[in-house]
Formats: sequence, C-alpha cells, structure tokens
Amino acid sequence: MLDRVYAAKMGNYAVKLLQNGKYNRVVAIQRDAVVDFDIQQALAMKKTIDYNALEICKMISK
Repeated sequence: MLDRVYAAKMGNYAVKLLQNGKYNRVVAIQRDAVVDFDIQQALAMKKTIDYNALEICKMISK
C-alpha cells in the first residue's frame, strides 16, 4: 500500500511542477519527502541498489 501512497504523492507533485512551468524534472522520494531534480542532474547521480530489499522482492514475487 505504501507504493500507492508514494505514487499519488509523486504524481501530485509532478502535476504541480508542470502547473508552475517547471519541466525536465525527475520526481523522487528522499528521506520520506517528495523532491525534484533537474533531469541532467538526476542522470549524473550515483545510483545504489539495496540488495536486501531486492532479495525480499524476489521472494515475495514468486
């Protein structure tokens, strides 16, 4: 259910960005807050994988 809440919050935030004339943004959750980044900045960010969470996802998706 948390994924739906995050999706709703992020979607709402993205619409507000567009209404304010802000384009080429990436919307994300960071430390339980909805944030946005310039798309080029987001693409340049170092990405990490939570391998424990990945294994949990694999187990529950069977």
